[in-house]
Parts: sequence; structure tokens; C-alpha cells
Amino acid sequence: MAGTNAATDRLADRGAVAAVWPEAECHHTGRSRPKHRQWQRAARLYRTALDRNPLNPPIWVQYGHALKETGKLAQAEAAYRRAISDEPTVADSHLQLGHVLKRQGRIEEAHAAYLRCFALDPSTPDALHELEGLGWSQAPAELHGMLGSDGVQLSARDVAERLRYEHWVAQYDTLHDADRAAIRAHIAELAKRPLISVVVPVYNTEEQYLREMIESVLQQLYPHWELCLADDASTKPHIQRVLREFSTLDSRIKFVSRETNGHIAATTNTALDLAVGEFVALLDHDDLLSETALYEIAVELDAHPDADVIYSDSDSIDDAGRRSEPYFKTDWNPELMLGYNIVNHLGVYRRALVEEVGRLRVGFEGGQDYDLMLRAAEASAPSRIRHIPAVLYHCDATPHPPPSRKHRWSDVSSRLGARFASI
Repeated sequence: MAGTNAATDRLADRGAVAAVWPEAECHHTGRSRPKHRQWQRAARLYRTALDRNPLNPPIWVQYGHALKETGKLAQAEAAYRRAISDEPTVADSHLQLGHVLKRQGRIEEAHAAYLRCFALDPSTPDALHELEGLGWSQAPAELHGMLGSDGVQLSARDVAERLRYEHWVAQYDTLHDADRAAIRAHIAELAKRPLISVVVPVYNTEEQYLREMIESVLQQLYPHWELCLADDASTKPHIQRVLREFSTLDSRIKFVSRETNGHIAATTNTALDLAVGEFVALLDHDDLLSETALYEIAVELDAHPDADVIYSDSDSIDDAGRRSEPYFKTDWNPELMLGYNIVNHLGVYRRALVEEVGRLRVGFEGGQDYDLMLRAAEASAPSRIRHIPAVLYHCDATPHPPPSRKHRWSDVSSRLGARFASI
């Protein structure tokens, strides 16, 4: 391996020499050679080096330079994108991508690349110069709108993490038509296809978020679901109109309206009154399910039919559909659960267990899911609490005011502490 790396480095060095050969030869001999031919030779040497060791982002950038100089702009773009894919937090790679996009006349894409460069390294003068040349002089404001819609100033580390996660989503969490066809075929082969009741308490949800939440359920690849919505005496007139519209559109969508406002725990229980599924999935009124969420739950139940609780990883999503803040969870950990709600979203419960433990308790608003899970864990067993290591739930990234009520945790934690300590 050491010999291979050394050979790769020598090829890359020869490529670098070839790239500057015209200036070197002119200086030493007074003769000039066509630069185009030398860049072609440099590109060949870089390509050979990459064939031997493709995991070398700096060489991909140099390869992109050589291709760009020979006029192969599309190939140069691909080389820069490969460097970014392997190492997304290097500002210069985004800068070079911006240059080649600009030369192709793709101004909006170049604009985005320059902004990403500026986000990763605000001291890069070339990025600001290019942005000003393109007519965008307010780079910080543009960057905030592109990568952060939550009203919080993003640090360089925040930006780097968002970019890294963006690339992760593109590589590992993006479905194509072939994937969807394979999933539908797999669903038909499952031994059991349980009905999953998606339970949602609704209160004065913005119409856009309400519609998007319901659409995320309608878009599920797994078809065996029902959506149970309870309106908590909302004062906004569009709530009833939207719920009625969707319930007419699909018979799997049911809703009920409360006469008085009871807050989230009571309203979730009202939605539970509509549920007839073997399992219950808890969904907030402004959040989204991934397209594969209920499919993944069904697959886990097919493999572990005695499961009582199934939970997944989650992330956040903003109004533009940008995902961030992934929460990659551990498998069931009762000690950790006593200090932090590791289940939360997406959480799916056997409906009989929810009924057995008394549903959600009024008085725990803001932490009602946590309280429910603690009681469910006490009534179940560790082997029947399953974690799916996949991002199946997207939390609304819009800031919300904190809950105003105090939560009563001491009775729950003390009751479970002794039991969990022995697990």
C-alpha cells in the first residue's frame, strides 16, 4: 500500500510539473510550448494518479484545473464535485466549482457555490469578488437565507455540518424510482402488513405546514395506514376546511373536532379514539414523515412481530426543504432514557400497550411523549423495544415558544429507576 501511495504521489507531482511546464520552459530555454498540450498531459497524469487512488480530494481539484484549461468544462465540473463529495468542507473546492459553473453560463449555480465557499471561509476574497461581479454584494444575508432560516447566525462549524449532512442525504437517503419499485415489491412479500394509525393533534397549524404534514402521510410507500386527526378547538378558519378537504380525498383520513381546547395530551387521546390500527405512530401537526417511514416500521415488525415500541432517527427540515441537525440514536438504552428522551420521533407503539398504560397523561404537556414512553417501557421489555437506524422523521425547524406548564417527572423517574438499574 505504501508503494502504491508513493507512486500516486509521484504521478501527481509530475502532473503538477506538466501544468506549469510552459512557464518553466520559457524561463529556462527561451522557447515556449503550447499550453493546451501541456494541460492535456497534466490531466492524463492526474487521471492515472486518481485511478490508483481515487480517495484524494486535492488531486481531484488539480485534475479539474487541468480539464478546465483544456476546455472540458463538464468533466472539470464533475472532478470538482467529486472532491466536494469526498471532502465537503474545503472552501477552495466550492470556489473552483463556482468558476467552472460561471464559465458554462450557469450563474445561479455559480452563485450558490461561491456562497458555500464564503460560508466555509469568510476570509476568501475571491468568493466575495465573484459574488459582487455577479451582482450579489450581500453575501452574509444570502448565505443566511440559503443555509439557515431559523433566525440564528450560523457559525463556520454549523455551516460545515450542514454541508456534510447535505452530502450524506444525497448519497445515502435519496430515493429513486427503482428504489420505490423495489420497496413496493417487498411490501407485497411481507408476512404481515399491519394497519398503522398515524395520530395527530392539530391546533391552529399554519395552512402550509398542515397540508405538507398530511401530504407526507399520503406519500407513504406503505399503503396500510390511517390518519387520525383531532382539532383542538382551533380558532383559525382554514383548519376545518383543510381537514374536511383531505378526509374527502382519501377514506383513510379521519378527523374529529373538539368543542373545547384541551392541549396536546388530551387532544392526542381524542385522536386515539379514532384509531383502529394494531400500532400507533405519533406525528406532530407541523412535522413530516419520510416517504419510507411506515414501510421501515412494517419491515421491522415483520422481523420482530413481538415488538411493542419501534423508534427511528430524525432530523430537522426548514421551509425550503433543507434538512439539518440529524439525530442518529442509540439502540434502546434504559439508563440514557431516564435523562433524555431518546425515542421521541418517530415513535410507534402497539396500540394495546398505549391503552394498557393509560394513554397520554394530562399535566405533562410539552413532555407527554417522554412520559408515555417511560410508562410503556415499564410495562414492556427491553427486547420488545426496537430501534431503526434510519431518518424517518423530519421535525419542523421553525422556532416555537417553550411550553408554559411545569412537568411532573419525579414520580415517573423514581418509579422506573430501580427497575431500569437492574436491566
